[in-house]
Order: sequence, then structure tokens, then C-alpha cells
Amino acid sequence: MSIFKNFSRVAVTAGLICTAAAFWVGAREIFQAWDCGPSEDPGAVTGTLYADSTFIVSGKGNMRSIGVSSQVPWNNAKGRIKEVIIEDGVTSIMFTAFTNSANLTAVTIPGSVTEINGNTFDNCGKLTSVTIGEGVTKIGYNAFRNSASLETIEIPGSVTHIENMVFTDSPNLKSVTIGAGLTTIGDGLFWNCTKLETIIIRSQTPPAFEGNMRVGLGAPASANIYVPDMSIEAYRTAEEWNKYSNYAPVSTAPVVWPKVWNCGANVTCALDGGIFIVRGAGAMADYIPGGITVLQRAASAGVAYAPWENYKSYITGVVIGDHVTSVGNAAFYGSGNLTSVKIGRGVTSIGAFAFQNTSIDSIHIFSAEPPAVQTSTFTGVDLTAASLFVPPASMDAYAEVNGWGDFQDIRSNATTSVQGGVTVNRNRANSQPPVVSVRGKVLNVQTQSQQSSTSTLQIRMIDMRGKTILSHTANGGGAVSLSKVPAGRYVVDVRQSGVSLGSTAIVVR
Repeated sequence: MSIFKNFSRVAVTAGLICTAAAFWVGAREIFQAWDCGPSEDPGAVTGTLYADSTFIVSGKGNMRSIGVSSQVPWNNAKGRIKEVIIEDGVTSIMFTAFTNSANLTAVTIPGSVTEINGNTFDNCGKLTSVTIGEGVTKIGYNAFRNSASLETIEIPGSVTHIENMVFTDSPNLKSVTIGAGLTTIGDGLFWNCTKLETIIIRSQTPPAFEGNMRVGLGAPASANIYVPDMSIEAYRTAEEWNKYSNYAPVSTAPVVWPKVWNCGANVTCALDGGIFIVRGAGAMADYIPGGITVLQRAASAGVAYAPWENYKSYITGVVIGDHVTSVGNAAFYGSGNLTSVKIGRGVTSIGAFAFQNTSIDSIHIFSAEPPAVQTSTFTGVDLTAASLFVPPASMDAYAEVNGWGDFQDIRSNATTSVQGGVTVNRNRANSQPPVVSVRGKVLNVQTQSQQSSTSTLQIRMIDMRGKTILSHTANGGGAVSLSKVPAGRYVVDVRQSGVSLGSTAIVVR
């Protein structure tokens, strides 16, 4: 699934029930729309399926109470749904709302939702990405049963109760992180999750099990469970938790990727393999710079550090989606390994300190009108060495605007596009992105035919903590032995004579 799918929102008239095959609202094609508000307030919540297979629930309040899956208004259209976005303002998700959505791959739930009802995403075999906002307090039974493709999930600290069998029969689930708020837990939470190997749980008191099935957690006995350092003994002796022996302090828990956060009312951010992706619609939240004084922080009451503050050293590339309208204050402040940025055409403003003290050497921006920037937006960035790629017809406009005009190298981005996975500088020295692959324990880097076979390449591997673990110099490409590199995720940064050609996420097995 493309990470830059159109995420724009359009208003749907309250109470609208559409049976036509498709129609247009603004610039986005709607396939069908339904009223899914409660019976006492029809039209308060609507569900809209777009032609690009994105399903958006919008409005205010609870979704309608439904008895069985067949009564869900869009039941016959579930096979078309590939992504579900619940918008800010909706407070609950109806029972069986997306059960049997065979092609659903990604779900985003905002902080306004307080309850995920039972069977909501049951039997969604292709579901791989779930983002649950801080605000959800209860997850109903079987909510994610038979999620055959789900490998990792993070449950926020706002959740206090998880009912029975929520992740039962999710055979590829490997890692789960549970916040500190959980107090009660249903039987068989991880029943038949045979590959589950890492459980990170931050509750200082072992959550109590409910139900009479007496299967407890249901996780494999070999699972590694990371709990608060002072609570290990309490878990070892608590009922049902005492079936497990592989306890360790949460401070030693591995970093689990991807990391996903809500970073605006209808905007989510994800970091995986060094690439930081901002998607959704509307403005990013504003943050304050790390390391500011107590006095300065007091003056910023109600504003927090970016939730990825502790992961900024991992970031090598940033991609902002086309329907995001702003980059928040201090969003990437101090991301010292950040070299390449792509900004979609919908961004109109970039906040103070947003890219301060980074290592940016290229920015590709697709907005015809130069977004507003602050005097501190690029403080600490060497604008004499960094290249700015803009729409061809807008080069003069960018050159004449304060902030953007400070870039000494402004070029056309006619041959580039917003995309994920790789950040590429295509225009320097007629460069093309190198092809990076891993075969067994060998890293292969090959340049395109347009590049000279004698050009010197610097190949660097960076681990998920931002540490360089391998450096290699080659002419035009080559093979690099990974025999001493542990299994895991890495970012490969390739440069030609010091100029970045691209950063690619890889997995070493």
C-alpha cells in the first residue's frame, strides 16, 4: 500500500445514505457513504468509503450500536476496504464494524475514541498496522481475533481494561507493548499466538485476570516479558503471571519497530528503518525543543516535547504527505542524522525550530506556493551546502522569499515525487538512486547505468540506535560482507563524493 495515498477529508451531509456507485465531492471520489450515528442522533457520525479504498469515519459522538456483522450498513462493501481512519471527534467504534474486511491493512484510531467494541477488526487477515490513540480505555473481546498478518502492536497507557481473546489466533504476532494503565485483563489475550516472543508491559501492579476460562495470558511459555524493574517479583508470584519465568526489567526491553504516534487531530507519524513518515490530513501538532530551560518550558504551558524525542537519532529521512498542511514547531529539532526531507504539496507552513540542528543536505518540496517558515526553522542547517528542489514554475518565488531564499542551491524537482521507503537526490551530478539489496550475509549496492563506474561511493550502515556499524568505500558499487553484522533492521546510506544518493531500509537475517 502506498504511504502517500490521498488522505484528504471531505464533509458528508449529515444523515446522507448513498447507494450510487460513485460520485465526486471536491477533488476526491466517493464510492459510497452511510449514516452510522446512534438512533437517537442520526447523522451525527458518517462512514465514507472512497474510490481509493480508504474508509473514513467522521463526526461527533458514538457510532451506532449494531447486533451482528450482517447489520453493519457497509457489510457488503467490506471487501473493498484497505484502510480505516477514524477521525477525531468519534468516541466509539461499533461492534463488528469491520469484521471480515479481508483486504484491510491499516487502522488509525484517534484519542477521542474511548472504546473499541468487540469483534471490531475480527478476521482481518491482511491487517498489518494498528495505531491506537491515547484516550481509548477499553478494548472489547475478539477485537483483533485471526489477525494473521499482524506482527506488532502498541496499546497506550490510557487503556485500563482488555477483554477476553482480543488477539487470539494471530499466528504471526511477535511483539506487544502495553501501557502503564492496564488494571484488568481478559482470559486468553494471546491464545494461539504461537510466535509471540516479546511482551512489554508497563503496569507496576500485575493486571488481574477476569473470566472463568482459566487460560490466563495464553502466550507461549518461552515469551520474554519486560515489566517495571521494581515489579519483577510481583509478576513472578501473581496468579497466572506465575506461569512465566522469562521476566526482565522494562529498561532492558528491545526497541520495537515501527513506532507510530498520533501527531495531530487527524495526522499520524511513523518511524521505521530510519524513514519518518507523516500522513493524514490537516496540521501537525506543535512541540517544544528538547533541552530548553525550566523557565522556557513554563512559558510553553500545555505544549509537550515531540513523542519521538528519544528516537530522533534514528531519523535519516522525513516524508510529509500531500494532505498534511503544516510541520509542527520543533518537530525534528536536534535530529542530527536527518539528511533528506520530502514535503508534500499541501504544506502551507513550517514551524519554528522544525528542522533546527539537523544535517539536511536536500529538501524536495512540491508546493507551488512557498510555505511560510520562521527565522529559526533551519537554524544550524548549512544552507550553503544543502540543495532545495522545488516546482519548476516556482523557482523564482522560492528564491525571493525569506527563509527559502537563503538556500544557495535551488533546483527543479521535475523528476522527483513524494514517495516512501527511500529518500533520493536525483539531480546532483546526474545521480540516480542506487539499488540496495541483501542476499544472505552480503550487502549489494549497484548504481544506475547513467553513473560512472569509476565514481567513488561511500556506503554506511546505521543501526536502529543511530550508530554507524559499517563503513565501506567502493567504485560504482560492489558487495559488502555482513558476516559480522547481527540480524536486525538497518539503514544503508549511500553517498557519491560526499553527496547523498539515498537512504534505504534493509533487514539482515
